[in-house]
Amino acid sequence: MIAALPDILTHLVHCRTDRQLRDELQRALDAHHLPLHLVGDHPWTLELNDGIPEPHLEYVRFFTASLNALRHQLHQQQDVAQLCTLALTFAGKGDFSEALQDATGQLRRILKLDSLTGLRDVAGTLQVEPTWCDGPPTMRQFTPTDLHLVREGAPVELDGGVLLPFPGQYRARIAFWMEAPARTWTEDELDLLAQTAHVVGMEYERVLAQRHLRTLLRLQASFLSMDPDAAYQPLLERAISLIPGAESGSLLIRAGQHFQYAATVNFDPQELQNVTFELNVTRDRWYGLGDDAWLRGNPGS
Repeated sequence: MIAALPDILTHLVHCRTDRQLRDELQRALDAHHLPLHLVGDHPWTLELNDGIPEPHLEYVRFFTASLNALRHQLHQQQDVAQLCTLALTFAGKGDFSEALQDATGQLRRILKLDSLTGLRDVAGTLQVEPTWCDGPPTMRQFTPTDLHLVREGAPVELDGGVLLPFPGQYRARIAFWMEAPARTWTEDELDLLAQTAHVVGMEYERVLAQRHLRTLLRLQASFLSMDPDAAYQPLLERAISLIPGAESGSLLIRAGQHFQYAATVNFDPQELQNVTFELNVTRDRWYGLGDDAWLRGNPGS
């Protein structure tokens, strides 16, 4: 009876799902009359029978611990597969917000979270996005420190859960707060979350870029029929609306060897109407990327 345990464990290693593992284990218990029994269907547990002789007890306990380790590894593999599948569902989605809304429930189920809260970086604060939430509302108050962690771009385990930013090529502007106070997270799990979030973040940036391009093409069409001087203010206002977190800005035009203000948002235009900047100061100090980049029109930081 006990001698069969190593062969049974070797056979169970090849199982690919929790259901298959349970079924194969039940067959082994029946065939070898092992002093163990299964409780439940899904989820299920393996328990020891009463009255196992002392010489055999440690072997049975070791078999049970090995089976639990195998089962934990199997669950991790299933989580990896489900997270990868979930991340790939975002590819080519025209409505990213709707896709993320659909994914929140799946993500909460896969990771066994108490709740999941979607966040946006809006005007320098983290604000809850109600359509990206699943489960009971969080009681956490999001601080400037949390915002800094989101902008850093890596998942961080905090008291009560994990803060998961979605960086792509650029700084993360959206994130999830994944609440699970009773759970601890391994480095492998956080690394998997980081990779998944990066895939989603790249898709988010692609969708934003397409949206911005459509907006710019509409602007170009409308501005072609306008006087250039009349186009500066609406052009600046639309540019600010396209930049996440932007609240104010200004547009300068070149007049000879100087630049002067042509449009402003959230600045007093009266105070700036006589302010000018020398060409070489604007190019060499403000821009600072060199003449070639300046002439090519490469944007500065």
